[in-house]
Amino acid sequence: MDYTVKLSPKAHNDIKEIYEYVLKDGENIAKKQADAIYNSLERLSVFPFSGKSLEKYVSQPTDYKFIVINKLYIVFYKVEGESVEVVRILRGERDYLNELNLAKSK
Repeated sequence: MDYTVKLSPKAHNDIKEIYEYVLKDGENIAKKQADAIYNSLERLSVFPFSGKSLEKYVSQPTDYKFIVINKLYIVFYKVEGESVEVVRILRGERDYLNELNLAKSK
């Protein structure tokens, strides 16, 4: 059974910002990054539990999972019923715990 992947408005905006930022390096590179993101999201529809749990990195319970794309971007999501809810897509060096409103790491 395939899960439905839903992107939050912030996740949509994250993809747009990533594309616009990488576009400075050329349209082909920006398209490759966007394709990598969308391909990873498509894989989540088939393998929604393939991501790691974020819970061991924070000081409070959370049901967030994450996957890393090309060692650059982190997709944060939750599995709810038969849906994968993509909350944010951020560069790894960003303060993603703060962006997700989670407590600082242990």
